[in-house]
Amino acid sequence: MVVNNNYFIINMVEQVINGNSTLFLNKTELKYITSILNKKHIKYNIFYPYSDAEKVIVYQNVIPKISVLEIKSKSTLHHKDILGSMFANNINPNNYGDIIITNGKYYLIVMDKLLKYFLTQINKIGKNHVTVEQVDNDLIKDYHFEYDKKQYLVSSLRLDNIVAEITNLSRSSTNELINNGDVLLNYENTKKIKIITEGDIISIRRYGKYKFGHVITKNKKGKLIIEILKYK
Repeated sequence: MVVNNNYFIINMVEQVINGNSTLFLNKTELKYITSILNKKHIKYNIFYPYSDAEKVIVYQNVIPKISVLEIKSKSTLHHKDILGSMFANNINPNNYGDIIITNGKYYLIVMDKLLKYFLTQINKIGKNHVTVEQVDNDLIKDYHFEYDKKQYLVSSLRLDNIVAEITNLSRSSTNELINNGDVLLNYENTKKIKIITEGDIISIRRYGKYKFGHVITKNKKGKLIIEILKYK
């Protein structure tokens, strides 16, 4: 789903107006949809599966029903592995919420109506065979994301600059990643030159998921020292 897909935005707005809920929304989609609802003077609520959630659901009256799935594997999994499997299976990012890794366990949040689909479709993460089980939603209610903090030196806050530093790839290879749809900004494909702002989420296939923290300082040559948070 691309945020420029006006049909999706309009459809989600209509769902809320009709008393239903949206699918999972990233912060860009949330901004578009709530802006329209505000202009129409439509009251709405935002559902957070847990207080630190990045992907949320907009609803009017009835709190949306979600399910939490535990992905069980004999091998160690990483966020990039699970996200990569979502990409590989062409699963729409709006059909699932945040991927949570904590205490050696792996969780995925999904809409109740899509529960059967995820239970039956996810059986491999990368080369690892996995099983998926529904668990109590309370297991994630107090969760907070865990990050590895990293610093990078960049010439600007352009997406391609930052991706090149994170991946240690050449500019041409970085642009190829972006043009192939292997880089998501706030869960959206983008082939345009984008300037990163605080809190933006960058997902890079095979490299993992990152959040832009802030600009720490500027050195004497005018380059920026930035903080990037890598999801564990």
